[in-house]
Amino acid sequence: MRGEHILQGVSFWTDSTCTQKCTCTTSGLSCLRESCASSQVCVPFYEDLFTCQTVQKGTCTISGDPHYNTFDGNWHHFQGTCTYVLSQQCGSDLPYYRVEGSNEHRGSTRVSWTRLVKVLVYNETIELVKGHPGQAKVNGVFKDTPFSLNNGAVHVHVSGFSVVVSTDFGLEVSYDTNHYVKIQVPPSYQGATCGLCGNFNNDPDDDFQTPQGEVVSAGVFGKSWIVPKDDEFECDGCDGSDCGECTEEERAVFSQVNRCGILQDTTGPFASCHQELSPQRFVENCVFDMCLDGGQQHILCQALTSYSTQCQDKGIELPNWRRPDLCEIVCPDNSHFDSQGAGCPVTCVNHDSRHDCALPSRESCSCDEGFVLSGAKCVPPQECGCNHEGYYYHSGQTVILDQDCGRVCYCSSGNMTCQSHGCGPHQVCKVNDGERDLFTCQTVQKGTCTISGDPHYNTFDGNWHHFQGTCTYVLSQQCGSDLPYYRVEGSNEHRGNLFTCQTVQKGTCTISGDPHYNTFDGNWHHFQGTCTYVLSQQCGSDLPYYRVEGSNEHRGNLFTCQTVQKGTCTISGDPHYNTFDGNWHHFQGTCTYVLSQQCGSDLPYYRVEGSNEHRGSTRVSWTRLVKVLVYNETIELVKGHPGQAKVGFFRQ
Repeated sequence: MRGEHILQGVSFWTDSTCTQKCTCTTSGLSCLRESCASSQVCVPFYEDLFTCQTVQKGTCTISGDPHYNTFDGNWHHFQGTCTYVLSQQCGSDLPYYRVEGSNEHRGSTRVSWTRLVKVLVYNETIELVKGHPGQAKVNGVFKDTPFSLNNGAVHVHVSGFSVVVSTDFGLEVSYDTNHYVKIQVPPSYQGATCGLCGNFNNDPDDDFQTPQGEVVSAGVFGKSWIVPKDDEFECDGCDGSDCGECTEEERAVFSQVNRCGILQDTTGPFASCHQELSPQRFVENCVFDMCLDGGQQHILCQALTSYSTQCQDKGIELPNWRRPDLCEIVCPDNSHFDSQGAGCPVTCVNHDSRHDCALPSRESCSCDEGFVLSGAKCVPPQECGCNHEGYYYHSGQTVILDQDCGRVCYCSSGNMTCQSHGCGPHQVCKVNDGERDLFTCQTVQKGTCTISGDPHYNTFDGNWHHFQGTCTYVLSQQCGSDLPYYRVEGSNEHRGNLFTCQTVQKGTCTISGDPHYNTFDGNWHHFQGTCTYVLSQQCGSDLPYYRVEGSNEHRGNLFTCQTVQKGTCTISGDPHYNTFDGNWHHFQGTCTYVLSQQCGSDLPYYRVEGSNEHRGSTRVSWTRLVKVLVYNETIELVKGHPGQAKVGFFRQ
């Protein structure tokens, strides 16, 4: 090119982002749109030509409950349930990135697990969410993989059981949407990272640095990288032995070859990896996890999978170690388990994905012959969806696009058909709760204020008040916005001095049982003295005088069973709270709040949390989730799921 000869068979890229690949053939140059593999970076090749070059990256892993292995190979264990900075670019001119991880309890409250990985890069926010294989949330909306962002600078795809985010500068973040996270950065980031994955300077001894650069203990280090969140309460965690200890008996049981010890069995299925990756630390982590979680088999399976995955990352081909009684994986329709599945599976978007794939083999649910991957499902090629404006949509899917809901599009057998669309006069365009449809038109509920009687005012937000003035008053007007102006006034009047006979409700006080006093104002109290007491008398007025006394006595040590009236608190509407003591209040926040918990006593512990959301109007909120924490169980009652509750992380 440009007067220079290129040898036949040589490939190169024509742009600095390596998006167009050209190959010299016998019939001339053959060019197609193709990017570097996720483990490669785009570098100059010759003059203004470029090539994709594989780089040795720094690797940090987070696995289990969770165990962190930093870029420099320093293991630490921190079980907080907050959101933490796992890694970010610090103090350099390199492209900026930030990876956050959010943890949760699953059963045991002594340990935690990754529930969400958030990648912030190129002004995009990409979230990899527990329980969402084959999907990622982009700026709040779920998208099916594979897709690209920022003109191809960011790729999101599936490899094995993980969703992977890779960038043109060599960052790669993967999450198996359950418990295993891997972050890789290119060599150029040595000494330029910070967070729970360390500073990548080849010195593990200074990994535990706070944001201020102070080297501290693992526990202090973990807490120093908390990302403040309004909806996360009391999320500090423990680290290492502070979370619990294994007894010698437990260690002996869980170290056996039919448990964690299988990892270091020299005749076992993992033996071929021992020289490349020592199993000792993985066995220790496995035993620790099994102790703290009661020896459950899924904990063992996660530990074995973590080691197996890292062996495959090093190019080690392990035999299939899974069996029906040990960590068997049952694959969905039109797929089968493959212990050496392709790192770059064939998809509806890219039928040639295995060509020049630099990713190692992975355990995966590979599509059967005659099927390809469509999001997280295997379908016949003729049922593939549409690759439209960088995103993938399933065949038969209808979506509303654009922030003004300006287009409605329908995908049919690879063809996307769009037409203009708009919301109705009383609707607004909003993201549809982060689910499949990008946007939706939602009906706006009108605010209503009423004035009745002498008069009683019920405000737009449901607050009753009573005011009997006879002037002219502003009932409502538009204030401080660009909306059309209005003003409503009301004028009041007296209507005679007519009188009527009304029944007076008498004040009532009761004394019952041993004894229980209910005052005229409804305040219960209990006092068991045996003297004579003033129960009630007229005090400080010109009303007729009276005085009532009561004398008490013991009546043996007899006991009886009495029905206890339970304390009741209700939350309703947008929302209105009626406390156990009957005090109404109104609060429209959209965070997660403690509704009730046991405080400062020896009674059984419980805690009830409520999460709110906007529905239409942003001035009020409604309950979307109620979480009950009791007896080390977490039970979630979820909006729109009648007859179901989520226990731990399963919906039942």
